[in-house]
Amino acid sequence: MSIPTEELIRPQLIADDHLPWLVSAALVVLLVGGGAAGLVLSWLQAARLAKLAARDREVPRGPLVGGADRAVRGRVEPASPGDVVVELTVDEEALNRGGGSRLSHVWVEVGRRVEGRPFYVVTDEGERALVEPGGPFLVIADLLAFGPPVGMRRQRSARLARGQVVVARGALGRVYGGGHAEWHLTPPRDAPMVIAEARRLEERHEPRASFLRNASLLATSAFLIANGMLAFPFIAASLVGTREEATVLGAERHSTRSRKGGGSTWCAVRVRGESGHTAVFNVAADACPQLEPFQGRNARVPIVHVGRFAYLGPAPTLNAYSVMAAIVGALVGALVLWRGYSARIAWYDLPARNRLSEGGAGFIMP
Repeated sequence: MSIPTEELIRPQLIADDHLPWLVSAALVVLLVGGGAAGLVLSWLQAARLAKLAARDREVPRGPLVGGADRAVRGRVEPASPGDVVVELTVDEEALNRGGGSRLSHVWVEVGRRVEGRPFYVVTDEGERALVEPGGPFLVIADLLAFGPPVGMRRQRSARLARGQVVVARGALGRVYGGGHAEWHLTPPRDAPMVIAEARRLEERHEPRASFLRNASLLATSAFLIANGMLAFPFIAASLVGTREEATVLGAERHSTRSRKGGGSTWCAVRVRGESGHTAVFNVAADACPQLEPFQGRNARVPIVHVGRFAYLGPAPTLNAYSVMAAIVGALVGALVLWRGYSARIAWYDLPARNRLSEGGAGFIMP
């Protein structure tokens, strides 16, 4: 009994482990759209941080100029008796971890308090600006140990004192009184005042900016390489790919066996299109009998191809395992990027209760 060639044309046949066109298209939108959006956000954040880092490095020198957002750099001179002008105290609590022979602990921030009193910043040119801390203001300084632990709690502090070189950022203006004018730096309207050790301010944004630049470059390269093999050919084939019937030149059965008795079988199908384009596809083993030559007649199947990429069926399809690997890779990359970025956020930029300090071996007992 002969089987007519046209009955062997099966438009619904797609390569083994491939997804239908509609599912493939939805996943391509997710991969390309989501990946591109993430990269754009990453590059924009890197540029923003680089701009802030440049601003912090280039604190203006020379005569003071008033404005709503100005930075003043100079030595601390208290406006009243005492040396310490700003003090931030961090309350930490021990969190015990592990069990058995692996006992350890970390210190978790549970609250912070900041106190500040007016002081002068004396610039290198000898000008003086009275800094009046008020409202919520950000302190950027070394965080030091402050007293021994009491049970499972301890305190640490950051201090700014007489003689330290600081940078204070806020609203700078002239205040007239007593027959003369004096520069005053007060909290700006739209952001907290910043009072920082000069050397620490320069380190505030640059580590994150540098990390994001390098990570974004690597992520962009991975995005282009992965989608150059997966999504971009699919899009090109869907829009401008050549659709034609191809003659099945041969169908070979293959199988593997594992030591545990399992295994898999499939059929490798070689085809040549009307344009001369040749390709090999793996299809399910049960489709092999329908594709093998029969009484000198060869089956014909639809294919779509663009460049060196070819797809079995009337429309392009994607391999499910390749898509899964791309999604998992993207999620792992995003997690690595976020953890690397978070690790470079300084303690003073983290909200209270979100910061883990260094720990050690053994439990801390109450």
